[in-house]
Amino acid sequence: MPFRALARNGTKIKKHEFTYFNTYTTMKNILFLSTIITLLCGCKTSIDNNDNFLFDSNIPVCTSETKLSDIISIKRIVPLETNYESLVGEYVGKIQKQGNRFYISFNRNTLLAFDENGKYLNKIGGVGQGPGEYNYLGDYDVTDEAVYIRDVEKVHSYKHDGTYLNTTHIDGIFGMNVAGDKILAFFNNDSLVSHILTLDGEHINKHHPTSKVATIGRSSYYWPYKEGKYIFPFSCCNDALIYDTQKNAYSYMQFIGLPDILTTDRYNQLLTEKGFSGNVRDYARVVWPFNSNRSQMFIGTPKGKEEGILWIKDLNTDESKAYDIAYLKNDVTFTSQWYRIFSGFARADNSFIAYIMPYELKEALQEKEDWHTESPFYKQMKELADSLSDEDNFILIEYQFK
Repeated sequence: MPFRALARNGTKIKKHEFTYFNTYTTMKNILFLSTIITLLCGCKTSIDNNDNFLFDSNIPVCTSETKLSDIISIKRIVPLETNYESLVGEYVGKIQKQGNRFYISFNRNTLLAFDENGKYLNKIGGVGQGPGEYNYLGDYDVTDEAVYIRDVEKVHSYKHDGTYLNTTHIDGIFGMNVAGDKILAFFNNDSLVSHILTLDGEHINKHHPTSKVATIGRSSYYWPYKEGKYIFPFSCCNDALIYDTQKNAYSYMQFIGLPDILTTDRYNQLLTEKGFSGNVRDYARVVWPFNSNRSQMFIGTPKGKEEGILWIKDLNTDESKAYDIAYLKNDVTFTSQWYRIFSGFARADNSFIAYIMPYELKEALQEKEDWHTESPFYKQMKELADSLSDEDNFILIEYQFK
């Protein structure tokens, strides 16, 4: 099964119903970012033009059969507690780990907190018109100090236990991340769409002139990248912007030097020719999924119907590895749903997060492949599958690359 994005429209997904890229490129409320040229011009914050690649495309790609357990190290396998208050369901929006808590949003209106063992802790805010309530959970972010929820034209802040703190009114805000004492946000009412604000909503500077190059969807946020830095990938293009919180400066980089990779120029051309009806992956190798934390990063580079190549980078040593997905055996969850393992909708500072629904795990284990029982995780996952009902919350898997 190829990499796919998760549907977020509340419609139950059946197997093989859609390809990831058509879902990703037809998200509602799409804004546009800058071209490479305009990105480097007209900006109030300093930008360092750096043509370095984040991945070495010359490293050999492993095309021999490889077990997933050989390349990842499991930190914990966590079944989420299921009760009336904590039921998440299948329509997950975003998963974030901060400190020793997991935060999970779903259905665009609910945000729940669980501890490291999956015990339900509390709800953050809720839909309504009163103090601490929001009209719509557009996005959220969590820091050591607070939880921030982006509403329509507002950002609400809460303590980690769900206690309401305050609301900041910000006109035109579309996407949001909190980096230290600043808000990194995207706007839909300005010619420069990326703004930096104080936590009180005061605009410090802005950049990214608008153009039809890379889409901003609900996955539009800066990811942790080394200490004190954040990285913003331009949709499924080969381009990324890195923000240094200490220097308050930006540097432009590219992911990988592959000849058929989707560039911003090529993407702009395809959007002009095909609109959003075409599958860009049919015409170029895309960068999807993408995820990064303070010490590791991965990208996928599929093209057409192929599974693609998984590129992994150690950000401390700059060492890169590459695996052809077609030769990876998933002996952790035993499913073919790689988009759940290498998720682009889960974020943590020092790990990666995957998840699997109980019914998916049961179906996978019913196949009873010989290599299943050889897995170091077979017994644990089999016990979970036997103990959980199809209606129970999903199982979180927190991991790092070896």
